[in-house]
Amino acid sequence: MWLAHIAAGLSIGSYTHCLEGFLLANAFHHLPSVDQLIVDTGLVKKEFHDAEMHTPFFALGVAAVTALFSWKYALLALICIGTHLLMDLPTDTGLMLLYPFSRRRFTLKLVKNTNGWGLRGFYRQKWAIILETPIWLFFLYRLIVTLVFGLYARFI
Repeated sequence: MWLAHIAAGLSIGSYTHCLEGFLLANAFHHLPSVDQLIVDTGLVKKEFHDAEMHTPFFALGVAAVTALFSWKYALLALICIGTHLLMDLPTDTGLMLLYPFSRRRFTLKLVKNTNGWGLRGFYRQKWAIILETPIWLFFLYRLIVTLVFGLYARFI
């Protein structure tokens, strides 16, 4: 669901109606994937990806820190990171949903994880297209609604 993460972040951000919220929504949504960038540097083993930063515990931690500044943005963080986790659940890697109490991974095993940037192999899987198409359609809907109402608001 690599490319659909972009559409999801943009869609969620479109509900904030301000540039700061839009940017934060996208940052929060993509925050768990920072672990892949760390893996790509060679500082950690590939098992670091989809581990601790892909857990509800991480989402709650980010939301708790964010709540020190804004409860609205803390809720946004929970929604964005939670959406990211739901979108990663179909991969065969699985997510540690009960972390820190258990390191057991849960998965729907609908698509094979192609490790980060393996777009070509990922999109050869039928479930990848089936799962991502509605996300992209929703993004296009939000784009049209945002543009139409944005222009409409300027003329009234």
